[in-house]
Amino acid sequence: MANASNTTAPTQFIETKLEKYGYRRFGKGNGLPLLCLQHFTGTLDNWDPAVTDPLALGREVILFESAGKTWRVRQRTPSHSSMHLA
Repeated sequence: MANASNTTAPTQFIETKLEKYGYRRFGKGNGLPLLCLQHFTGTLDNWDPAVTDPLALGREVILFESAGKTWRVRQRTPSHSSMHLA
């Protein structure tokens, strides 16, 4: 993956009986894989590609999103373009 990027990597999911976890994997190389954890209220979209993409030049990068407010809330929250004033 010459152009591996946090912004183009597909979001994948791991489901347990209680939660759904999101993650993105991108990059390739001989370096050890790098697992990046976000703070409690952070999401996968909080990672800056200017930081993560260069890390993926020589290794696989895995961005992991903890369970909690993240995916559940974002799936139900309307986008700004769909909001309108009544």
